[in-house]
Amino acid sequence: MATAPKSPLLGRILLFTTSILLAACTAPVREDESNAERADRYATALGARLGAARPARKLPRRTLPADTSDLATLVELALVHSPALAASRESAAARAAAAEGAGDLPEPRVSWAEFLDPVETRVGPQERRFEVTQALPWAGAREAEREAARAQTRAATARSSDLERAIVAEVESAAWRRHRALGLAELERRGVELLRSIEGDVDGRYRTGKAEFADLLRAGDEVVLAEERAAAAEDRARKETARLLAAIGMDAPRDGQALELALRFADGGLGEDLRQQSSSFGTPALAAMDAEVDGARAAGQRAGYARKSDLAVGLFFIDTEPLDTATPPPNNGRDAKGVMFSFTIPIRGDSYQAMEEAARRDLRAAHARRAAAEEGLARDLELAFEDLSTAERRIALFQDRLLPRAAESFDATRAGYSSGRQSFTDLIETARMQIRLEAQLFEARCDRELARIELERHLGPTTTR
Repeated sequence: MATAPKSPLLGRILLFTTSILLAACTAPVREDESNAERADRYATALGARLGAARPARKLPRRTLPADTSDLATLVELALVHSPALAASRESAAARAAAAEGAGDLPEPRVSWAEFLDPVETRVGPQERRFEVTQALPWAGAREAEREAARAQTRAATARSSDLERAIVAEVESAAWRRHRALGLAELERRGVELLRSIEGDVDGRYRTGKAEFADLLRAGDEVVLAEERAAAAEDRARKETARLLAAIGMDAPRDGQALELALRFADGGLGEDLRQQSSSFGTPALAAMDAEVDGARAAGQRAGYARKSDLAVGLFFIDTEPLDTATPPPNNGRDAKGVMFSFTIPIRGDSYQAMEEAARRDLRAAHARRAAAEEGLARDLELAFEDLSTAERRIALFQDRLLPRAAESFDATRAGYSSGRQSFTDLIETARMQIRLEAQLFEARCDRELARIELERHLGPTTTR
């Protein structure tokens, strides 16, 4: 008994659709269309897809809360509102997400072919062919790809941590520079008051005939000069406030409220053990460089596997129509099935050699960048330690020796001037010395904090504040 033939309608529909698509893709372009007309047509189509262009809007600036009074809050605000840090963290998260699928097997490939002229066989004409294949790369190549992806994740995460430390150091340094400027301005105002009191003493002696008029004029000039120094110090304080707000990325509190920030000097020394810690320090920047070295090494291993043959296995199925005859043969219309094996033939040796040479050079470049980064960090640490030692030496000198002596000298000179034993020049010089030493002591203490911030930028927290 003959079997009813299978319908070739599906294959004809597929062939007809493919012909239409090929004809549409190869349709000729109008030769009489000018470049301007073509540009207008493209612009019209683009406008229909994207809509009318809108002018860019400027993002509103954020304002600091009025009750902000501690440095930790400012640092937290800077970290939260930093676009660079947000982008770095998203990049690290993207690398981590990409590493989840690295080194997996390639997707299986499914093929479907229609015979335009069926192949006649003993059991019937073959009309279509189905195939499913799966490539099987070398296990070492897949592991190298996974290691390269993991290295990129570690590098992106370390760069994000390094940027976070940099933002913290920038905000803290700006805060302490502002504190130094405000403190110096306050000392200059105190100096003005001191010189005004001296001017009062000179005026009293002048009225009794015990001082020259030139001394009274000079005392007034000293007050005017001190007021100018105080005004200049206040200008520097305003500039440092603007730099602090720029580092945070926010505006000053509204309603004209001043930014009141309470800072406290660290108590005690940082300890000599920090130098031993710095000899084997590990920073996020170096961790990122180490990850780049690991990634370059994994890329080199992956390039070495590229010249090896990859294997692919698969199954195929050939749809066979039955013969419409009075005496059909055995297995009439039987579909053919089978297993396939294939492999690549790496014959382009120059290309693979170029890939391997590029990988070797990338690895050497990663090692060189890592060495340069370590050398730069060691140099920065050495400079920070020098600044720290200098600041601590100056603090001890001014606080324990020079400033107490200057205060005693000024008190003695002022008493001597009142009794006529000291000159006005001696009085002014001792007053200047006391004001200058107080300012230098305050600057040295602020410089010590700035050196500490630079050390924490690389070594992590060094003190409890």
